[in-house]
Amino acid sequence: MAIILSDISAALFWESYHSASYPNARRGLSTCLDSPLCERDIERMKRFLPKCAFDRLHVLVTKPELRRTLKEGVCHVHSGELPPGSLFQIADDTFVVSPELSYVEMARHLTVEQLIHFGMMLCGIFSREPLALDASLGENSPTLRGEKRNLARRSPLTTVANLSTYIEQLQDFKHVRALKGIKVATRALPYIIERSRSPMESSLTMALTLPYRLGGCSMPKPALNCPIFIDPSLVPSGGGVRWDARGLPYFECDLVWGDAGKVILEYHGDETHFTREGVEKDARKARILAASGYSVHVATRVTMSSSLKFWDLVNGLRQELKFRLQPGVSDFKKRNERLRNLLKGDYLQSVRIKDRAMCSR
Repeated sequence: MAIILSDISAALFWESYHSASYPNARRGLSTCLDSPLCERDIERMKRFLPKCAFDRLHVLVTKPELRRTLKEGVCHVHSGELPPGSLFQIADDTFVVSPELSYVEMARHLTVEQLIHFGMMLCGIFSREPLALDASLGENSPTLRGEKRNLARRSPLTTVANLSTYIEQLQDFKHVRALKGIKVATRALPYIIERSRSPMESSLTMALTLPYRLGGCSMPKPALNCPIFIDPSLVPSGGGVRWDARGLPYFECDLVWGDAGKVILEYHGDETHFTREGVEKDARKARILAASGYSVHVATRVTMSSSLKFWDLVNGLRQELKFRLQPGVSDFKKRNERLRNLLKGDYLQSVRIKDRAMCSR
């Protein structure tokens, strides 16, 4: 039988996906021949989610009669067809909903702010290992193990344009117009910025650029992780410079406002930035960018957690960008603090814990 990973299981798959070996092809729903699911199928499928042995597996089935009540699995019924390319094949008999459909599905679980963050992961250039649920306290108290979550670089899974096109296509299928999440997915879409390199970089970008009503500062959107070409004569002997196919040197910078005054914001989240070598490398990069006409600002994790440091950063940026804060809401700063606190939480893991707890009821 063919099994289709869906819902939170698909979201976790895409969050951690960075292998070049699969998925290998987009498919339509009609290519999947279904038969009833059993617990043995669930255990077989968990090899694609190695850190999710204690999770319930969420799958998509094409007929109500194929739904089964399973201890370790949840069946989501979708009768009829979906837009072409809604599935990726990851093995002979195994599929996962596309990043675009996963985005719409997760809109049922997440706030609009969290969904923007999730969309930036799908359109970003990083993957992240999931944490393993810890069963040591029993099924009634699933917790998350505290090991470090490694990030890896990857190509974007999708683009804002692809997400927009897919949502438009969904509207054309009468039987999916009632699919929960389309309205929230549409509302979140304009605020997704592509090429984020980490969850914290996404959070920082959102805190600066989301509209005032959502807790952001409504600043102009920067380009993320884009090349800033430099004069070859400025290339440092200590390295740290990249070279394009033409042999031209450049730095990849985190947040860049090139059209609004040549302003750069670098996010220093990794511990390598705070070693002696890292500090020297960052200082050298900042000097070269300054010599190239750019103003360089720096943010860290503390910037996001400290209101004082965050507003110091905002004030510095808005002066460089000649941008004036004009919030139309009286509790603007409280909204911003709530947003920054919300984005500290790992919402996908919260969905996992809540889902596992429901299994024990």
